[in-house]
Amino acid sequence: MNKNEIVVGVTGGNGFLGKKIVEFLDSSGIEVVSLQRCEKNISKVQTRLFDLSNLSSISDELTSNLDIIIHTAALVHNSNANHKSHQRLNFEATKRLYKISQASGVKKFIFLSTVGVYGVNNCKEILDVSSSVAPKTPYAAAKLDTEKFL
Repeated sequence: MNKNEIVVGVTGGNGFLGKKIVEFLDSSGIEVVSLQRCEKNISKVQTRLFDLSNLSSISDELTSNLDIIIHTAALVHNSNANHKSHQRLNFEATKRLYKISQASGVKKFIFLSTVGVYGVNNCKEILDVSSSVAPKTPYAAAKLDTEKFL
């Protein structure tokens, strides 16, 4: 499969990181679909709407005809969100997205996590699978739970 035949869906496609990925893929000639919560288009690519807080919006239609999903959408930077909110939006919603992606034929599912699973906010050392995990926030704990599931 060459890059002209690949269709990549990017969740959080109009968010901070997702927007950069959408722009890069589009400028590289790869067909990209922005999977996003709001209707505001940030680029000329196709968009499909979904919301992590609405599990029924994570459906076969969302993932149909996609070869790869890059999952950047998450509940983050919300100091009022509790453990339950992070588990529901960052773990349960991702689990549903992954299972539906598998069922609809998505070939690769790329999940973006956080250095927070290692108990740090930033890190200059190399982290790998042998590094100790120690999440200190509900966000990092939900991301670690998702890593373990995937």
